[in-house]
Amino acid sequence: MNKILLAQLQVGSRVNYYWSGWRQVITFGLAHGELNKMLPMSSSTLWSLTAEFLMVGVAANSIRNVWSAIEHRHRLAHLAVPLAEPMSFKRAFKAVCAIRGAPSRNLFPIGPHHIPRLLQLIGLSLMQQRAVMITVLGTVMCCRVSELANLQICDLLWDFDAAYHVDLCGGMAVRIYKRKQDTGRFGLYPRIPPGEFVGKFKQFIASLGTRKMNKCTKQRNPGGRCPFCDPVFPHAMVNSNSKAGRTLGDGPSTRAPLLQASRQQVSGAVKVAMECLGVDTTFYSGLSMRRGGITAAVQAHVPEPVLFRQSGHGTALAGRRYVDPVDPRVLYATGRAILSEGTM
Repeated sequence: MNKILLAQLQVGSRVNYYWSGWRQVITFGLAHGELNKMLPMSSSTLWSLTAEFLMVGVAANSIRNVWSAIEHRHRLAHLAVPLAEPMSFKRAFKAVCAIRGAPSRNLFPIGPHHIPRLLQLIGLSLMQQRAVMITVLGTVMCCRVSELANLQICDLLWDFDAAYHVDLCGGMAVRIYKRKQDTGRFGLYPRIPPGEFVGKFKQFIASLGTRKMNKCTKQRNPGGRCPFCDPVFPHAMVNSNSKAGRTLGDGPSTRAPLLQASRQQVSGAVKVAMECLGVDTTFYSGLSMRRGGITAAVQAHVPEPVLFRQSGHGTALAGRRYVDPVDPRVLYATGRAILSEGTM
């Protein structure tokens, strides 16, 4: 049963926070020869661990993650947690912040003023083109780095709403089969309005030679990954079956699916794209796409329910699952806010 209950948490949360935090707890126990005191853990042991982390300079949020990992392990084992009293976790973290608190890293969003300049770049290499497409698409979709890395050709839904209104011809939707706030996998379809970007993006996809296969499984299993179709952004810009290292467009008619780009490659693509604009990339990362899309939409007064349908926020709230505008044209408001030329 515990294995089933783990599914209520996203894999990233379990691995990046809980498991990494618990490994630090185990290391502390081994170093002090008190591994038997880690589970269950007394309050005095917790404060000893916290004091040592503070002395070696561990950040406040990292300590909070370790506490959360400890609480998570205790709950899985049906044991009393060290900070069980009401508000004790919050008060203790406030005290840690008073000692180890630090300003957040300055990180700029990708702004609407960047998008037209990126789309006007010429003479780019294939890698630079990929970086530009990743940056613009990620910003319009307000998506996470991992969501871009997971995209497959069969997730690109061209003219998705064209049957409703002629104004939507040339637009597209992107199938996100799993998002952090969509644990039920009901599915989200961020929209990209018709315009210059969709045309350039379609040309870019065609130049790669990536394909949607006839054996695609997305129709019968939209909540899973297709084992046959190529990724939208391949790991390498050469054919995986080509001994001579030919480009994707020169590949044979039959081959295994290409490897998808890693999260690090997608995040690094943002820096490459901004370098093409001659911008200092110190304050840009993969998070700049999601932050930029949401910021532009808020500044353009896009209604919150429409924005959340694009970004995937708030789907855990029952009311948000019923947000389904009668006219699908309003779902393109977030994309239009980002793709329209902005002012500084």
